Amino acid sequence: MKLDKINFTIKSLSDKYIGGMDDAKKKRVIGYIYIILTLVTVCFFGLFAIAPTLTTIGNLNKQYEDSKLVYDALNRKLTNLQLLDDAYKDIQTDLPVIYTAVPETTKIPELTRKLEDVATSNNVTISRLNFGEVEVYPNSKKSPIYSFAFTIGVVGAQQNVNNFIESVIDFDRIIGIDKIITGVDQEGKYTAQVTGRAYFVKK
Repeated sequence: MKLDKINFTIKSLSDKYIGGMDDAKKKRVIGYIYIILTLVTVCFFGLFAIAPTLTTIGNLNKQYEDSKLVYDALNRKLTNLQLLDDAYKDIQTDLPVIYTAVPETTKIPELTRKLEDVATSNNVTISRLNFGEVEVYPNSKKSPIYSFAFTIGVVGAQQNVNNFIESVIDFDRIIGIDKIITGVDQEGKYTAQVTGRAYFVKK
């Protein structure tokens, strides 16, 4: 019913506006109408065909921009890692010295052995050797550096005792000296008591 109505409307418009024209002019007008209708039809249906393509292109462009950002970020990270690797290679030969100076554990047995070796090499006798408590938990510290106290007493000639103290201060491991007490005991022997602090890293 609607199609008949449309045909009737087109025919009435055609009779009204084109009916009075000569044949040549009629053909030109009808040709123009066909061209216009064809273009309108192509545009109308082409819009539906092109719209998804345009949406896809837009999405692909957005994905490309996002991928470019990720690529640039990964490139920066790779550059930083290469710089870090170069810096690590530069200090790699020094790492054993650093780990000896500040070990990753308390290494109390090793420290005991070193103190005994230093005492022997300086001709003094160890009269006492005590280590303080080591608290590593709970970890409420912001710094990973921990320490523990130790006290060592030695007996020997004054010069030997002084040499022993200097050797302890010059340890390859970092030792902080809190207190040194020297003097002659009741038996007339020269003594020294060194209270120090040894450091280590707890990761």
